[in-house]
Amino acid sequence: MAGAATGEGVDDLVHPRDLGDHVPGAPAQDRVGEPLHLGRGRRAQGGVPELGSGRLAAMPPTDLVWIQWLAEHPGGAVVLMPMAPGSRVEDFEATTEGMVQALEHGHPLVNGYTGFFPSGHRGQRQRLEGFPDASSVAELRALGVEYVVADALWWNSRRAVAAVTQGLTIVLAGPDGVLIRVAQP
Repeated sequence: MAGAATGEGVDDLVHPRDLGDHVPGAPAQDRVGEPLHLGRGRRAQGGVPELGSGRLAAMPPTDLVWIQWLAEHPGGAVVLMPMAPGSRVEDFEATTEGMVQALEHGHPLVNGYTGFFPSGHRGQRQRLEGFPDASSVAELRALGVEYVVADALWWNSRRAVAAVTQGLTIVLAGPDGVLIRVAQP
């Protein structure tokens, strides 16, 4: 995850299109578009990935309206909200799903990960919990974030009012999520 505290920006992120058809460091049979090893890399019967906890993980949906909209509007980094609430494997399940979904929409993710978390990562996650307050919006803009995808169950009327107050644009909202433009026009 790129962080203001580390001096990194969204230009330092790996873009999904840069992966080609092979994920670096993965066994040859793990090609983009096929089930990926998650967690400890074990597979259950039928090639369904398992999480580190031993639970089976289904591939996330990729036919969502916000994914299609982002795919049709290239450019700009995305952050998924809410951020992971802690540091356990289970806390990053939604982030992992978002990383797979990014292969469909093609935008780099600010809160994607590789198992390595740079210094300042935890603090940044905590600071962004207040989104869309003034300080979190300022931090996202400083990072060069173009869009926020908010979980529909996390997004509420208080956040919607705060987003409008901060000058953000709600691009679309539906049962699968809320897409918000953060970049200033």
